[in-house]
Order: sequence, then C-alpha cells, then structure tokens
Amino acid sequence: MDISNNSVLLDYTTGSFRSLEEQLQLGAYWGCPHRLEANQLIALDQRPTQAAIVHVWEEGCKAETILSNVGELQTAYQHFLHAKSLFDWMV
Repeated sequence: MDISNNSVLLDYTTGSFRSLEEQLQLGAYWGCPHRLEANQLIALDQRPTQAAIVHVWEEGCKAETILSNVGELQTAYQHFLHAKSLFDWMV
C-alpha cells in the first residue's frame, strides 16, 4: 500500500466489526471534507486514494479492511450515504 496519500483508522477495541461495517466507516471518513487536528477542523486539499482500518492490540496489529483505490472508496461512500438516508428516514 502506497502511504503517500492514504487514510488509516486505528481501532483500539476488540476488533469486533468487520467487512461491511468497516467499509461503511471508511466511506464515511473518505467523504468528509475536513480532518480533525489539534481540536481544529482543517479542510482537505484532496481526498485519500487508499484507506485501511488497522486493529491494534497488545500482541500486535493487523490491517483488516483495505480499500486500495478511489473507486472502492467512492462506492463505500455511496453505500454510507444510502445507509444514512435509511437511518434518517427511520428516525
């Protein structure tokens, strides 16, 4: 994975979420036009071209979900928007 323009989310929990949930999470972060740094929102110059969720525990770490191109990230973002619209409709 090229690290020049990617996004990595660290999960310090049990790693109980897998696959679809993680893809939705990566899509949501990819679609966000800002990042949080030192408690300030900073506009992104460009969106990541790759993303991964890495689970970290005492014995080590492992990349569980990797979206390796913009097309996968765009698809995940569209699925996130659809899931959010369903949630908003139900609430």
